[in-house]
Amino acid sequence: MTDVDAGAPPRARTRPRLTRSQRLDRRLRGGRLIGIDLARFLALAGMMAAHVWNTEFPDGDATLIHIFVQGRAAALFAVLAGIGIALSTRRYLTGEVPTRDSAGGRASALFADPSNVASVRARAGTGFGAASRALLMRGFVIALIGLTLGLLDSGIAIILVYYGVTFWLAIPFLRLPVRALFGIAAVWALVWPVVSFGLRTAWGVESTFENPSWQSVTDPDLVRDLFVTGVYPVLTWIVYVLVGMGVGRLITRAMDASGPRDAVARDIRPLMRVALRTLIAGAVLAVAGWGLSQLALGPLGGLDAIARGDMYTPGVMGRIEAQSMAEGSGFGLVPLDSPWWLASSLVHSGATLDLALTTGTSLIAIAVCLMIGLVVRGAGAKLLAPVAAAGAAPLTVYCAHIVAKTVMDSSIPGDRFSAGEEYLWLVSSPQLWLMHVAGALAIGLVLTLLGRSGPLETLVRWLSRQAALPLKRG
Repeated sequence: MTDVDAGAPPRARTRPRLTRSQRLDRRLRGGRLIGIDLARFLALAGMMAAHVWNTEFPDGDATLIHIFVQGRAAALFAVLAGIGIALSTRRYLTGEVPTRDSAGGRASALFADPSNVASVRARAGTGFGAASRALLMRGFVIALIGLTLGLLDSGIAIILVYYGVTFWLAIPFLRLPVRALFGIAAVWALVWPVVSFGLRTAWGVESTFENPSWQSVTDPDLVRDLFVTGVYPVLTWIVYVLVGMGVGRLITRAMDASGPRDAVARDIRPLMRVALRTLIAGAVLAVAGWGLSQLALGPLGGLDAIARGDMYTPGVMGRIEAQSMAEGSGFGLVPLDSPWWLASSLVHSGATLDLALTTGTSLIAIAVCLMIGLVVRGAGAKLLAPVAAAGAAPLTVYCAHIVAKTVMDSSIPGDRFSAGEEYLWLVSSPQLWLMHVAGALAIGLVLTLLGRSGPLETLVRWLSRQAALPLKRG
């Protein structure tokens, strides 16, 4: 029996307020895919290494860690962006109602009456149009932040403007099925590198290294650089995003089969199967990309053909120079001196086999992190909480990293590349990398203790949701 009048409407039942520890435990166990956040942190740490632990002094050779992460960390970031697109647009495309009401509380009581669901959906905005507007706004805000960071003398190729434009390019693919996403990505990875090579040969343009910034928004070449000739050309990197969107769709299906999202205990088997299949697919792609490249450049004579070009010294020395080039970076584009580079897996070149190799390594990293996130429990999960929280705030951490590197570079007297020996560790060193990683973990720890998202992520999410609201007529 209750003291509520028989004719009175039932009062909304409120859930007991959870402590910070209980909220963390629920978040770690079922409310969020911690493995994706761990993979994002891995990508951030890899990009930091590529930026601040890339040169071995005093000889100036590339470090082993730089050889391992160059091109691969950024590719992991892009595949994760595709997964994020699939996860963030799901509620719009499926017509899923919000989980919180306007007062910030749980909305379960509000939706107890089915007649309320349609009106709430209409007010919140659902469907392809809402998803498109949300993604358009997300890309727009990220691009604006990238244009601002481009003004800094950080010595880093800022990815954010390219990243934001890639979000816009992903909009037409939001409703495609998983097989179509993977199929288009595969075909485009085969076709586009050849088209790009032909276009740049006709234009006589190798690569553009300048960061897009507010100073370059009126440059007539900006669109060409963003889509074709920049360090992260959008028409190349859309391959990673499409693959990520396909994996994200598989993950959301598995999440639906795992039980309620806010349940403390969920069936992890569907997600574990997706992780295992992703791991196998990644391994196949990585081995194929590397193996076919070795075959093309070695037994099939690709490297010898490259070495006979005008850029290289005749004879044995030319082959050594070509081999050194093959072990370097394409800085986003396939070199134009020989079409044989199209058959290589030259790092960060956008060649077909490079896309296969780096997509494969990205899928392997994501699969392993997913598995870790699914099985870790108790004290282990709480120890990983700052790592996951930093990974859940990649935009905030990335911007903080760029600003911190700019400040550190400005503290070096004169040119940072010709600095005195006592300043070299501020240019490239493992201890400098550890400082940046520690800063990221500090951000994650603060966000964990506060139970908050990153400030830039909160801003982007809010603006995206506002953009998704139905357009008013009249």
